[in-house]
Amino acid sequence: MTLQELTTYFATKELPETIQLYPHAKIVDVRKFVESHLAYSELKFKTLSNMALVRLIDLRNLLENNGH
Repeated sequence: MTLQELTTYFATKELPETIQLYPHAKIVDVRKFVESHLAYSELKFKTLSNMALVRLIDLRNLLENNGH
């Protein structure tokens, strides 16, 4: 998944206010999380080892798999 695809997805997706991303990580402001991770990824987008990008992909997968 490309950064542009993620940007488009999150721009059009209705997001919950909070979500449990991992057992040890709850996002309390999903919109702010997405905005900050997209901004960071735009600066550092060279590989999939970019952890901000990995977390965005994980969030997208969680939203899609849980019907959000």
